[in-house]
Amino acid sequence: MKEYLLNKKLTINIRPVQFCYFYRKGNKKELKKILQLVSTQWGGIYNLIIPILANGKTYASYEHSLEIHTPDIFVSALDNELNKKLTKYLQRIVPKRKIEIGSFESFIEFDDSAHPLGFIAEDMKLNFYLLCPKVNFKKNRNLLQLALFGEIYPDQIQDYTNILSVQDYKNIDTNDQIIISQFWITPHDSPINFTSINIKPYSILNPSFADSDIIDLVVGDDENAIVYYWNLRALREKSQINKSNEFGRRVLLMPLKFLRDIDLFKRFFMEIKRSFRGGYQNSNLNICIDHIPKKQIKSLHKNGSVIFHKH
Repeated sequence: MKEYLLNKKLTINIRPVQFCYFYRKGNKKELKKILQLVSTQWGGIYNLIIPILANGKTYASYEHSLEIHTPDIFVSALDNELNKKLTKYLQRIVPKRKIEIGSFESFIEFDDSAHPLGFIAEDMKLNFYLLCPKVNFKKNRNLLQLALFGEIYPDQIQDYTNILSVQDYKNIDTNDQIIISQFWITPHDSPINFTSINIKPYSILNPSFADSDIIDLVVGDDENAIVYYWNLRALREKSQINKSNEFGRRVLLMPLKFLRDIDLFKRFFMEIKRSFRGGYQNSNLNICIDHIPKKQIKSLHKNGSVIFHKH
């Protein structure tokens, strides 16, 4: 028996705690606070952020997200009355577990969740760099910045610079940060990507969803588009096996400004084509438009016809 045990190895895969944050739809102030917090959590890029309506419920797509990937901990930025409605709602969606919802304000005050800085090996620290891409759009700039790239929490900047080589990407000579930087997926490439350091893919029943050739495109820059993009990226990338820069990010956000400017629109799709690496099935672009305001559909068709159908 002793000889048998000596020939065996035990591998332990430590994963981060999975959080789900709830906020009142339309409350951008609370949404911003949540997005700031997840940039400081190990695994933060994979945490769900769910908008809650006045009846204590959410949209069907987010309800499905909760059903297929139930978080470990629920945290709410809602008032007490809405929390009561939400509790009953969650009891129906995830009936096999006890529903306990923590207060977001209390959570911030007593937050002891793991920080990504704690998961850098000692021999990596001297050579580890971190890019900080910037968004210079006027509309919802802060929310776009936090959702796309995250940011270093103001009172933690010194902690980062003591350990990492932090490079402010706004000093790099390019006008296409919001286009090019979106495709980068490794922990070096942004503060929000950094929260995925040393995390192995989550097990799911259908891995082809995560590593398929389909590029999910969210069109818009309002609250609805930003939150939809965040959750779709979280669900897809937490189970994506191939996280190399060559494979790249497969969930992208295109601001509405790109629909009004044919040059921006063209550059965006040319960058998709340039950055695309075939996965399992083919080398053709396979783009799925997951979210777009109805009144912008004509613009998408018009610009798309110019680029893809003009000979």
